[in-house]
Amino acid sequence: PRCPAATMACTCAASRAAASRSAGASSSRPSRPARRGAPLPQRRAATRAEAPATQTQATAISFEEQRRIAKAMTQYYEDLKIEAEVEGKVGLGWTEDNEILNGRWAMMGFLIGGITEYATGFSFTDQVAITLSNLGILETGF
Repeated sequence: PRCPAATMACTCAASRAAASRSAGASSSRPSRPARRGAPLPQRRAATRAEAPATQTQATAISFEEQRRIAKAMTQYYEDLKIEAEVEGKVGLGWTEDNEILNGRWAMMGFLIGGITEYATGFSFTDQVAITLSNLGILETGF
């Protein structure tokens, strides 16, 4: 997914530095004086008309626009977090969570079977046979 803040002109320090590097001279380092103690070359202040055409001018953004962008970015990163959590979980297989759940269901089944055996007088195996007979799956004679 694409960040919603990328739709506006970025004004962070890294972007300004990259823009100034791309707009600067072709050499990577400024020229240095030939000897120690020599006067530095004088730079004249560039006027607005002389500013390089490649630099982008920052536009004023209202508080409402900033709020809208902040909410969109918050939602974007919350969605990324949820997506990462969902992808990190394994739903099937021999996982610890699945084994705990399986054990809990087995304990519940044995508890219900014991309570039903106490209430009806039929053993657990007889209860299974009666259930299979009532559902028409297996004829057991009950």
